[in-house]
Parts: sequence; C-alpha cells; structure tokens
Amino acid sequence: MFLRKELTHGERIARGLTMRAISAHAQYRSNAARAETSPVPKVTYRGKIEVMRQDNGAPLGYVSASVINGAQYRYQAEASALIVTVDLPTGQTSGEGLTLTTQNSDIGFPLLGLIQGRDNTTPNIASGSFHYLYLGGVSSPGTPPDSAPTTIPNSYTSASGLSRVAESAVWNLDIATGALSPQWTNTDLSQPDMQFWTQSTALYSGADAAAFNSRYPSPVTRLNYVFHVIA
Repeated sequence: MFLRKELTHGERIARGLTMRAISAHAQYRSNAARAETSPVPKVTYRGKIEVMRQDNGAPLGYVSASVINGAQYRYQAEASALIVTVDLPTGQTSGEGLTLTTQNSDIGFPLLGLIQGRDNTTPNIASGSFHYLYLGGVSSPGTPPDSAPTTIPNSYTSASGLSRVAESAVWNLDIATGALSPQWTNTDLSQPDMQFWTQSTALYSGADAAAFNSRYPSPVTRLNYVFHVIA
C-alpha cells in the first residue's frame, strides 16, 4: 500500500488538470495574514492643547513647548503653545489610549505622556493619596494602551537622574468637542478616576488634587484640557 503524492498547482497545470481547490482552513489563514498586514487607514490631526479652569471654564493658557528644567510641561501663552499630532482611524472622531506626538518641544522626548512623581512611594495613584504624575516627555515607541507603568526613558528621569516610570498611550480624545484627558494605569491595571491641576503653571495629574495640596500647600487650580485642531 502506498500514499498517493498530492500534485502541486504547477504539476496539475502541466498535466492539463484543473487547479485543486484551496481548503477552507488554508483560505482562512491566507485571509487572516492579509488582514494582519493591511494597514488601517488613518487620519492625522494636528493641534494645540488649551488649559481651562475646571470650575468656570476660564482659559489659563496652552500646554507650552517650553518645559520646566527640561523635565515637566507647563502652560503659557498661546504664542508658546506645544504642537502635537494624533492618529485616528478614518471615519472616527474619537478614541481612547491614543498617543500624542510633539512637533516643537524643547526636550528630546517626542511623546507627550505621564511620569511618576518624584515623591511617590509607588507608581500608583488613588483617592486619598497625594501621589501625583508629571505631564512630561516619553521616548518612542512609548508604552501600549492600558499597560502598567514602565521603566522607559522620559524627561523627568533624564533631567533629575531619578528613575521614574512612565506611560504614553494614555490619551482620550473627542475631536468634535475637543475634550482631551489622560488616563493612568496602576501596576494592578486598575484605572482610577483622574483629576488634573496646576500649581505655579506646572501641570500635574493624579486621583486626589486635595491630598496633593495638603502635602504641598501652595495654591492649586483644577483644570481641563481642550484640543484645538490646526492646519
């Protein structure tokens, strides 16, 4: 008894036979491979980030291209505004876990992200905790959405010499309204409700601005971010 050798497509054609049918499994694998390699069409939006008071919506300024001591972003007048880009799938005007890439920052870290605060005893933030996050620069390619804090080159660590973890794919954006906010992920992958504030123009995030203010008793202003699309 012997096993009959399966003819290849080329051998079947040479003998005047029809091409053998492709199995459903092989067809599935072929389609899946094409799907994995086909890029998703995207639209790149370019914009500035306005800083607004949370209590009354009054404008404070814009996230600035000029950072504090090479470590942390702040807000200044619009003339100094940081320019960022963000990609969204074609046909979508909102998204979560997005990456913002800077175009004119004066530091060498291209991604706008969140960095563990200097005095934090862990990377985690929570209600009732003073733990805070800097708005700073993170190296490319950054971190994936919804991932735990990662030891990755960032502006605060570079400027201070103090190792601090960071995250970059943290941004939630609605182009229609301009609503923009970052979401930090703790080491256990929980995502606390976020608060955003400024102290002496420096920009911070965390889960409890009041606890931060108790630890660092200088005036704190709660804020919101608004993304303005530009040409």
